[in-house]
Amino acid sequence: MNAELQRLALRHLGGSLLVALICITLGATLLWAARHSQANARASHASTRDEARQLHERYLATRRDEALLRETIARFETLRQQGLIGPENRLEWANGVRSAALALRLPPPEFTLAPRRSLGKIDAAGLFNLQASQMKLSLELLHEGDLLALLERLAARPDVLLHPQRCLLVRNNNRTGGDGGGLHAECALDWISITPPATVEP
Repeated sequence: MNAELQRLALRHLGGSLLVALICITLGATLLWAARHSQANARASHASTRDEARQLHERYLATRRDEALLRETIARFETLRQQGLIGPENRLEWANGVRSAALALRLPPPEFTLAPRRSLGKIDAAGLFNLQASQMKLSLELLHEGDLLALLERLAARPDVLLHPQRCLLVRNNNRTGGDGGGLHAECALDWISITPPATVEP
């Protein structure tokens, strides 16, 4: 009888242990599945967040490009209206120098214009190309103020971008062949023009 009871107790204990083992295994499986699902959810959320950030950055870049293009076109139109866009106005420059000297009652100046050279791009979009043609200007003056007045007259024109590079003043009594009075000026002036690509339209 005692042996039978022991067998029954052992059998009952074995069944309980089996059930407990199954429960533990099932619980571990569920826990692993939950953690795996959570990890997948986090990865999916991170991926979605990265994609959203990339889309937002592309959107902002597009808006910046559009704003830059509008600004460039507006600047192009302003410069075009001022006569600063396009081919060089060499004849206008020459006439401007003669007219300024005549208005100041100075002797006719002598000058030469070198071929234009590129100074590089001037805008963030890299569309406008800055060009410069250097004028070697030689003229006779009564005093230093005549030179300043001449340069101011030239720079005041709305269709001119003038960049004086250097000027040298020498008294005529120190020059070989000078008439002994007044000053002689030798200047290098850059006349600026702006060349856009053919694709830019106002």
